[in-house]
Amino acid sequence: MQRNKAWHICTLLVLAIPCGALAKGTGIPAKEPVDILISQEKKIQQEARKVHQELVATIHKIKDLEKDLATGRSKIHQQPQARKLVAVFARTSGVGYIPLLSVSDILPVWSWKDEAFDAYQTQAETREQLLEEKNRLLQQERELRERSRTLSDRISRMTGSPRKEGALDHLDPEKLAGLLAWPVPATKEVSSDYGWRKLNGDVEFHSGIDVAADLGDPIHAAAEGVVLFAGPAQGFGNWVVIRHPQGLLTIYGHMFRNGINVRPGQNVKKGDMIARVGSAGQSYGPHLHFAVATGLKNGSPETVDPWHFLQQE
Repeated sequence: MQRNKAWHICTLLVLAIPCGALAKGTGIPAKEPVDILISQEKKIQQEARKVHQELVATIHKIKDLEKDLATGRSKIHQQPQARKLVAVFARTSGVGYIPLLSVSDILPVWSWKDEAFDAYQTQAETREQLLEEKNRLLQQERELRERSRTLSDRISRMTGSPRKEGALDHLDPEKLAGLLAWPVPATKEVSSDYGWRKLNGDVEFHSGIDVAADLGDPIHAAAEGVVLFAGPAQGFGNWVVIRHPQGLLTIYGHMFRNGINVRPGQNVKKGDMIARVGSAGQSYGPHLHFAVATGLKNGSPETVDPWHFLQQE
């Protein structure tokens, strides 16, 4: 009887475990540690950064190629027969960036050949291929960001630790690619990266990049903009927040009060020295907390991964 009772209790315990919560082939509850989720999220984040770097490089190639096309188009249009051939090419290929000429110019003079036109046509075809590659990379980056966001939400629910991430989908990558300069020229050492981390046993979402530096190292504005805040801030001790015309905010934290060189309302240019590295607030040593946000919600920044906007060397 006691044996049956014991079996009955065990059955209830097993049935109480949700389906799929058992470790495969063991019958033991499978508990997925937060560490594993953080590791998975970081891998996806690294992959997204790599794809973004490829996207930025592709965008720059397209811009350079469009300059070459403009130069080539000017050379070709200086020759009457070439003008006719370019017009026919534009009409038959559907390439919209070649301006159509007058109707009298649109004559199929296919017998005429010129090196300048051959180069122009090759560049035009290369541009179309790069545009396709750009769209592929954009889609791949969106999918990786969505996977990262899903994992991040799971970590937040499991740990009860909040995160305030901004959205990237409405931002134009062509305008923002390589927008921001590195804020501490004296060092490139990152002591803590953007994203989930364990600090003193607690899981928290780190909203920026910690740049390890010496006390007093100059901090430069990552891009031109207007200073929104410059002074005391919870957690940071002191901070500087700059609004940029492209719709981003950059945040610089942990400076000492006497280490801030700007004031609210002041216009700054990219590379201007705005402060010096300190160790104010919740800090374990001299460093700059550098963050990028898409806006402020209830006074708190909605941050995004800074590596999406920093210039790559």
